[in-house]
Amino acid sequence: IKVLDIDTTRNALVLAHQAFAVGSSTLQTLQEHGDRLQNAEDNFRGATSANDHAAQKLEELKKRDDVRAVKWHVWKETHIHAFASVPLCRGATELDVLARAKYQFEEDSDDEELENVIDGNIEEL
Repeated sequence: IKVLDIDTTRNALVLAHQAFAVGSSTLQTLQEHGDRLQNAEDNFRGATSANDHAAQKLEELKKRDDVRAVKWHVWKETHIHAFASVPLCRGATELDVLARAKYQFEEDSDDEELENVIDGNIEEL
């Protein structure tokens, strides 16, 4: 009977060691999964922060673009009116002056005289 008891206790010890090894392996696996989850959460927080920063920069760019658009519109309007204020002569209308102003890059009196000569020649034709 003692031999049977020894075999039984040995089997119980082997099973206890196996259970301990399985438990240790399970705990190690759980620790690895916990670390992975922590890394994923950290990466998610970093991505959220980067996304918020990008959204803020996008808003700044939109505001800057709106300001530039307004400045361009004001500049364009003031310069078109500057061309329209050229004295009208030889029967030219204000619309003719505005139409010519679209193609004139620099305001120059010589250009104006040349335009008037060209207009006169066209009218004569």
